[in-house]
Amino acid sequence: MRTRLFTRMRKIALLIVAGFYFHAFLTGVTSSAHGVNYEIKNRKGVVIRIAYDDGKPMSYAAVKIFSHSDKKLEYQNGRTDKNGCFVFLPDEVGAWKITVDDGAGHGIIRTINVNEAARVEAICKGLPRWYKLIVGVSILLGAGGVLSYLSARRKPG
Repeated sequence: MRTRLFTRMRKIALLIVAGFYFHAFLTGVTSSAHGVNYEIKNRKGVVIRIAYDDGKPMSYAAVKIFSHSDKKLEYQNGRTDKNGCFVFLPDEVGAWKITVDDGAGHGIIRTINVNEAARVEAICKGLPRWYKLIVGVSILLGAGGVLSYLSARRKPG
């Protein structure tokens, strides 16, 4: 009895692994635990340079950018580089609030107007709709196949 149960569990495990391989082959996705992808875009944007009165750059100061459509949650945050520069890519035309704080009591709060020339299309979008559809169908078919296999193996009565 135990041997039959172990054999059945092994077959189910093989079906699940085969389903994952089939899914990866069908979608053309390679998986890697530590893979990194990147994309370099030469796009428009807004460059901000912040300096003290004496001309020395405000290096590594905290920056927060707020769009006019959401004034409470920052659109982007980060730090200036060693030259006091910060770049952001606005996706909307309008007034943007910028706050800069060096952590020692110096900083600015300004509103700038972003025109159409500086606006960029959204670069980081989610997965394409067709990919999500294929993944969803694959999961449903895989689960249905496993349930069908299990129900066919049961003896009536």
